[in-house]
Order: sequence, then structure tokens, then C-alpha cells
Amino acid sequence: MSTVVLVEKGVYMFFRKNCNYHKEDTLPLVGRDVEIKDFLDELTGMNNHEQPKILVYNGAQGIGKSRLCLQFIEIVKNQKKKYVHIDFSKGMIKDDFEFFSRLFEQLNEKGIVLGETKKHLDYISDKINVTKNNKQNMLIPAADLLFLGTFSLGFISLLYGVSKGFMNRDITASHKEKSLGQSIDTLFYSWKEDIEKVCKKDIASPLVIFIDLDQSHNNNWLPRIKKLALQSPGVMWVLFCDDDFYWKHSQEDVVKKCTRIILLEKLLENHCAELLKRKNITNVELQNKVFELSVGKPELIKLLIDYILERDIEKVSDLNVANILSYYLSEARRDEQALLQILAVVRSWDQELLRSIMSHFSTGFPITEIDKLYNYSFIKKRDKQNEWYILDIFGQELLKRYSKTDYLKYDIHYFLSGYYCTALQQSLNNNNELILQKKSTIAPHEAFEEALEHSLVLVEGQIIHEDEFISWLEKTVSLMSERCPSSDLILVANKYVKAMNKLSQKNIPPKLNAYIYKGKAMRLVRNYKGALEVYAEALSLIKKTKDTYKETIQLHLDIARFYLEIYYDGEAVAATLVKAEEELTKLIDTKTTDESVLIFLWLELGELMYSAKMYEESIKYLEKVTNTLEESETTNLILAETYYHLTNAHIFSILNDKKGFCEKKESLAKECIDKAYELVKKCSDSPEKNFLHAKILNNIGNSLRKSKNESDKPEAEIKYEQALKLLTEEPRTNYEKHQKARTHINLAKLYLSWTEKFHEANSHFEKALKTIGNKNTSSWDENLKKEIQKKRCKHNLIDCSKEISTKPIVTEKESPIVGALMGLAVGDALGTPIEGVEKTVLDRIPINTMIQGEFPLGTWSDDTSLTFCLVKNIIEKGYCIEHLKDLYLKWYNEGEMTATGYAFSVGDTIKKALEKLNNGINPLESGDKAEKSNGNGSLMRILPASIYFSKSKDMCHFIQQNSSITHAHQISNLACLLYSFMVKALLAGKQKSEAYYYMIEEANKLKSEEKFSTEWVHFDHILTGSILDGNKKISAGSYVVLTLEAALWAFMKTDTYKDCMLKVINLGGDTDTVAAIAGGLAGLHYGYSEIPEEWTQSLQKSHMLLNMSKDFAKKCFDTNFYSVEN
Repeated sequence: MSTVVLVEKGVYMFFRKNCNYHKEDTLPLVGRDVEIKDFLDELTGMNNHEQPKILVYNGAQGIGKSRLCLQFIEIVKNQKKKYVHIDFSKGMIKDDFEFFSRLFEQLNEKGIVLGETKKHLDYISDKINVTKNNKQNMLIPAADLLFLGTFSLGFISLLYGVSKGFMNRDITASHKEKSLGQSIDTLFYSWKEDIEKVCKKDIASPLVIFIDLDQSHNNNWLPRIKKLALQSPGVMWVLFCDDDFYWKHSQEDVVKKCTRIILLEKLLENHCAELLKRKNITNVELQNKVFELSVGKPELIKLLIDYILERDIEKVSDLNVANILSYYLSEARRDEQALLQILAVVRSWDQELLRSIMSHFSTGFPITEIDKLYNYSFIKKRDKQNEWYILDIFGQELLKRYSKTDYLKYDIHYFLSGYYCTALQQSLNNNNELILQKKSTIAPHEAFEEALEHSLVLVEGQIIHEDEFISWLEKTVSLMSERCPSSDLILVANKYVKAMNKLSQKNIPPKLNAYIYKGKAMRLVRNYKGALEVYAEALSLIKKTKDTYKETIQLHLDIARFYLEIYYDGEAVAATLVKAEEELTKLIDTKTTDESVLIFLWLELGELMYSAKMYEESIKYLEKVTNTLEESETTNLILAETYYHLTNAHIFSILNDKKGFCEKKESLAKECIDKAYELVKKCSDSPEKNFLHAKILNNIGNSLRKSKNESDKPEAEIKYEQALKLLTEEPRTNYEKHQKARTHINLAKLYLSWTEKFHEANSHFEKALKTIGNKNTSSWDENLKKEIQKKRCKHNLIDCSKEISTKPIVTEKESPIVGALMGLAVGDALGTPIEGVEKTVLDRIPINTMIQGEFPLGTWSDDTSLTFCLVKNIIEKGYCIEHLKDLYLKWYNEGEMTATGYAFSVGDTIKKALEKLNNGINPLESGDKAEKSNGNGSLMRILPASIYFSKSKDMCHFIQQNSSITHAHQISNLACLLYSFMVKALLAGKQKSEAYYYMIEEANKLKSEEKFSTEWVHFDHILTGSILDGNKKISAGSYVVLTLEAALWAFMKTDTYKDCMLKVINLGGDTDTVAAIAGGLAGLHYGYSEIPEEWTQSLQKSHMLLNMSKDFAKKCFDTNFYSVEN
């Protein structure tokens, strides 16, 4: 085993005379020359060693290194050794030139010195009398001792090899373009063979290699040098590095096994001690350095504690104090007073430091001693904000220690639970500001999580009653829903549901409340897919129990709100509200519910029935509220809201009444709105009151605006302006946003119909659009924008001619092809928000229109992206596979042809194929041929090729070729072919059943082909028609056969595009792709005009997709590929 010597703690860089410190901080550095001498003695004393040795000189830099080199040469010269000095430094300062000037003058033999710059080389060449003509062919004479100061192991080995005659290289020519300061890693590999030759060569006399390392070098330098050292006895390695580099690698295996020789420790300690005794180090950098160098030195620690305690150390690094404390604890000292003195100055706590404190007390200390730590005045006095964090660390350590001692364990949980409940309350009372602003922060949801965790332990241990815990939990989450950000509420809801599921299975009502809470949280962040799954789970829970009328009513009401938020579907909302009404009847029959509970349920039911256009039913429940509730400070707001909804119910009841105008109902509406206005003015200011007040004023303004009495118009303007003032600058919810936009629209209408103030009207239309925003978050946004556009065009406030002229018109001839492509895109957008939702969920809460999911309404995925890449390819190149490859890669790498600006939900098989294309693999060879890689990724994009090649005799070839770019197995190819046969028949005008049998006939013709012989069995359900007779369970999985089965089944079993789409998306599973594939067939068969307009208009980038579809249709007609022979 070689001896490895580390020489550390060089002080030149920090303590040399020209350091930029205040004069009073600098002490005379007597002994500096002694340090160099000691080090050189160490070097020269090992000249005759047999084992390899490595010395690391830490901190020797700049002039210090040059001085070291100079003195070493002096010693070598006195010993009459032969040597060559080679230096590869990046540049030289004036002082260095002086050193090297003296150095080269003392050379006994001529040698070669290489410099990085021409100026450097010219300077040194002049000093050692090397002619310029000889620079390009330099050989190093033989030397007994080679002394190198360099950046590179490779150059060391090369130069030594040349000098010994077993290597012959033109050094300058081969490296003239390379920086001599390259990383050790690169050059190590460049000269690996040369290094091995050096190491194996018998060396007659000791070789000393100096290497200058810095932080830019590779982390593996030590093991490599170690390996070289083992292979080269007689070589001494001296490594220069700075402090940071040394400490970074101090824990590596090579360093840990080193024998340490500490030079000048006493000098260093004396210097630090003198500085600490002054107790007034004015330079912060020097002060922190002294702190750092004091770690591990007991005498300095004592001085340091005195220094800390006797002066203000606001600018001292907490990390250095922590290091000192860690050292103190690691020495297992039991001086508690000294410990507390150090603790008292730590302002920022970290987990490791706190655990170190706990481990210090871990042996032989009773719990009373740990209790002291909770109550140390310095914690609460100096670090009140971090108190929760400190106590938590201590608490966790206590729990580890006493987890098997029940009475202590529960005491600790009880303490921590109470503390976090207090922290949560403080946080909520501070308007959701974080309790802490430092590194250790706690937000309300974090405090809630901690309190919940500790409280659950107490419930499970029967320390607190389950009902008491549930009561606290419900009140807490209710308060948090009012004061916490929506994003935090998801975290709270997840913990809430998880906690309730841990409790007794018999306690169903609280569990339902947890699910209802989580559903609301999901809706707040517009995660409608998540809300859908939560509500479905809650509905399944209802079936397992009885007597949950109140919770069941609330669940149905929330599901109704869910329906209203994702789309206007009065039918679905009405059906849900009927269920809620049935449960309400049962609840009333039990005679166990307070009237106050019934009032709130009546109000919610009445409000939602109005939204579902169930006006008479709405009036019935709202009047129950007004007839039951008496006016008071606490009820006025509720009554005002009730009268407001009653007003609207009466108004819309009149409009909805086929018998025509009803004077009585109009009178009732006026009475209700007047009553609402009277009551809301009595309420105390709050966001809820202001919002309701604004809605009432807007309603009154509408009534005055529509009045035939011209004198009412100015009053209407006043009401609208008052309403806008009450609405917040930045609406908090969609409801507030729409109310504000609606008020601007109504004010604009007033100006148009009354004074013809077109400029003011247009200004309010602009403000309404700004309030709604660019992105449509719901169909409400879209409808408001349409209304604004219509009004502005009617009154010539904007030029609508351009928009009208650019709106694509689809001809009857184009309709099938455009319908196919747009039908695919719409199907994709319908399925994307609910991809992965299970069928059982959709059976409970079916979806019957396009909803918003993680992305904006109408967002489409990779199915549409890759399909329209192929569309673009055919339009521009008439199908070119190299061009298509480029389009696919632009989609994958750059987000071209996407709805979101980037590719998402990319399947594994497609991803692997595109990575191959990225690496230059031919697109004809990039597809995966494994049977497991038969996802639906090629079927989902094949439609344009199926249409374009429908007449070609080579259709099968092109379809398989396109599929094989990503999916090259024959099952995927066959699925694409079957789909293409169906497309071909539909293009020819065949009916659905005829097209289906045509597909079977064409498939039978292929059965003779050997390559498909073993794969037909996978398609039996399709080719025998069993998917249509009800004997085959349909599953919308991502396996290409299942996908094709589901798409064909949905298409064949429905009579309209809309019904086909709703049938397929409610299968669940891989909804986006299955709906896209079915949508392509349905759009082709029924035509573009049969796709619901609200769906095509909701599509992201719908105009782009429609224009491309029309261009594609034209390409098909122009190339005569479209018409198919019967």
C-alpha cells in the first residue's frame, strides 16, 4: 500500500501581506519562510523513498507557489541533481516574472519551457536561450530529476516520455490549438497509453510531479492519481489545490486513508487566537474565516465563545456558528452551560443541527432534561418565528425514543397536535400569510397536515373521541376553504378524505362530507376530471348506507353545480336536482332536522333549479325560504339573495311561459328585487354582500334600461356604475368575472339604445372582453364574446367584413373529408379531459358534451397533432416520408402543430420511434416490431392516408408504411388496413352496414398473405361481427384491437355524430384516441355540418384545423384520389 501524505492548511492565499484587509486585522506572519522550508524538507527528505507518495499542498497559489518552486530548485541544485522545470500556467503577473527570471538563471542545464501565450513563450525562450527556430521541434534532454508545475497529467507523462526517449512527438504541432488549461479529464484520456508507459518504465532516480488543480477539474482526479501512484514507485506527486477544492474531496476514500502531516498548525492557531482576543475584527470576511478555521480546535473554541457572547455578531455566518456547535456536540462534551451559550446565538436552525443537539442528549438523559429544551428562553425569545420548527424537530426525536412508551408517546402527540392547531389558527387569522418568512416556513395547509397527523394518533389511541375529532376537522376545513388559496385546498381535501377513511367504516356521513369538500376543491381549480371521479366514488358510498339524507342532498346539489360549470345541460342538472328533491322529502319526513338546515337546502335547491330552467319549482323552494326566515342582522343577506333569485325566477318564468306576458308575475318580480335591494343595504360590508349588491343593482339597471319611460335611463346608468364599483378589480371566481363582464355589456347596451354614445359603448365592450380574458375557461366565456361581437358588428363599432370573409365555408363536396378530419379533432378534444376515467365513474355521472380538463376547453392531443402533420405533408408534398419525419420531429421537439405549444401525453412506442428518428435512423426502420408495442398510436393518425390513397392500387402498401414509422408489428398494420377499408367504402357513399361488410370482404382477400397468417385471430370479434350483436364486452383500451373494436361499435350503434361521440367517451379508458378514431368515421359519414357547432367552435385553433382540412380535400380532388370505384 502506498503512503499518501496530505499537506494542508497553507495560509498564503489568506494571510499573505497583500491581502485586502484593514490594517488593524493583519498580524505579522513570522514563520512564513519556515513553513516553506518545512514543506521542502518533507519533499527532499523523501527523495530516496521506495513507495510512491502523494502530497497535497492546500492553499499554495500564485506567488506562494512560485516561491516554493524557486526554493525547491535551490535545494535540488545544492544536492547536485539534474532537473528540467516546465510550467504551463495560463498567464503570469509581474511578480511571477521576477521569480521565474531568477529561477531560470539558476538552471545548470538547458531545458525547454512551454508557455500558453506567445508573449510568455518569447519571454522564457529569451531567458533560457532557446532559439525561435527550434520552437516547433522541442525535445527535452535526459534528466535525473524532472520537476513539473502544470495543469495536465497528459503533458506530464508526454514530456517525461520524450525526455526518456520512448516517445517521440511534435508537442507544439499536435497541441497548438488546445488550451493548456484543459480539464484533467480530457487530457487523461488523450495520453492514457503514454501515462501507462511512464508508469511501467523503470525510473533511475526519483521523479517529482507538481500538478496545479482547481475546481474545474473532474471529481475523479484523486482515484486516478492514486492508481498511477500504485503503478509508479519512485514517483512523488505534489498536488496544489485551493481550500474549496480540498474540502470538497476531503471525504473521498483516497483522502480518508491518507496519513496527515499538519504543517504550521501552531502558527495558524496563534494567529486566530490573537485576532479573537482583540474582540473587534472589523472585516466580515476575515471574521468568518477565523470562525471557520477555529472548528476542531478546543482552545480556539473557548476564545470563540467569549468572542460571540461579548459582541454583536449580526453579520457572522450562521453556518459557521452551526459548524462550531456541531463540533462541540461531536466531542460529546457535557458542559451544558457552554452549549446554551452557543445555542443562544444561532438564529437560523436547520434539521441536521437540531438532530445533533438531540443526539447530544440521547444517552443517559431522562425526559425531564429534554423538556428543558422545550422551555429554554432563548428559543422563544430569540426565535419566536421558528419556534414551531424547533419544537417539531425535538418532538420527532422524542417520538422515536419513546414510541413504545404509550403515556409518553401520547403526551408528545397531544402537545404537537395542540401546537399545530394554534399555528394553523394564527396563520388563518393573518389572512393566510405564512407564519414564517425564513427558510423554515409553515403555511396553513402544512400546519393542518401536521395537526391532523398527530390528532389521528390520539383518536386511534382513544385519547380523544372520534366525534370530537370530526367536529374539529369539519370546522377547520370549512374555515380553510374561505381563507386559503384554491391550490392549497386540494392538498387539504386529500388529507381530509384520507383521514376520514381511516376512521370507523360505520361513520359514513362524515366521509361523504369529505368527498363533497374534495369535489368542491377540484372544481375550484377546474380539475373537472378529478371532481368527476370524486363524486362517482361518493355516489357508490351512498349505496352502502342509509340515513344520509342531508349529505346525499348536498352531494346531488354539488353534482348539479358540477354539471352547470362544465356545460349548459339543463336536462342533466334537472335529473340530479329531482334526486336531491326526493332525498329532501325523506329528510323532512324523519322530522330530525333543524329548520335552519332546511332553509339552506331550500335556498340551494331553488337557486339551482332556476339555473336548470325549472322556474316554477325554483319559485316554490325560494318562497319557502322567504316565508320561513325572519329579518335580522344575521339573516338579511340570505333573504336578500333569496329575493334576488326569486326575481330572476319570476322574470324567466314569464319569458318561458307559452301563454305570454303575465302582469302578476312582473309585479312579483319587481316586489322581489325591491325587497332584495332594501335588505342588502342593511347588511354589513363583506365580499359576499358587495357581490350580491352588485347583482341586484345590475338587475334593477336592466329593468330601468328596458323601461319605455326615457326618464328611467339616467337612473339605469347610475345603477350600473354603482354595481361596477362594488365588483373587485380582479374577480376572484368565474361568477364574479362573468357578472362584471355582464354589467359592462349592459351599460354598453344602454348607451347604444339611449344616447347613441357609440364611443362609450365600445369602451365598455372592450372592458368586458378584457374581464373575460383571452382564454375561454367555460362556454359562458364563449357566449359572452359572441354576444359582444354581434352587438359591435350590428352598430358598426368594428369592421366585421374581414372576419366574415375569412370564415371558412365548407361545400357539400368537401363535407365528408372535412367532416372526417374535424370529426377526429373534435372527438380528441371531447375525450382528452376525461382520459383514464373508469367506465364505472361515467356510468354514475355521464358526460354529454365537451368539458374543460387540465387544459383549456377544446384542447386536442397527439392524435390530432400527428393526424394534421400527415395532412400538412400531403398538402405540401403529396406524401413524402422524409418530409413527414421532419414534421413529426418538429411536433415532438418544438411543439409545432399542437394546441398547447408543446407535445403532451406522448405514448412510449411513439416516443421510442421519434428518438430513433432524432438519432438519424431511417423512418422505414424506426418502428417497433415487438408484439407488446401494439398500442393505438399509428391507428389514431392513419385517417389522412386512408382518404388520400383510397383509390390507389398501392393503398395497402402506403398504409402499412405509414403505420410502421412507429408501430411496425403486423397487428398494428392490420388494424390500420381494416380502418382504411371502412374509410374507403364510406367515401364511396356506402351505408354503414355496407361499409362494414366491405371491410370484411377486403380483409378476407388479405388472409392468403403469409405475413398476416398468425394475426387474424386477434380480429375475430370484428370480422365475425360479434362486437355488434352484444356478445362481446366493449372496452376502450389503448391496445389497438380494443380501440378499433370500440370505435367501430360506437359508430355502428348510433345514428348521429353527437350520439356516437357521447357513446364512445362514456366508455372511459383511452377516451381521446378512441373518440378521435370513431369521430373520423362519424364525421366522414354524416358530414361536417352534422358536427355540433358549439363543439367545432370550442376547438383550440379551430380555424387552422378547418382551413387545413379544406386544403386537404382540394388536394384529394386535384389528384383524383378521392373518387372510389364501386
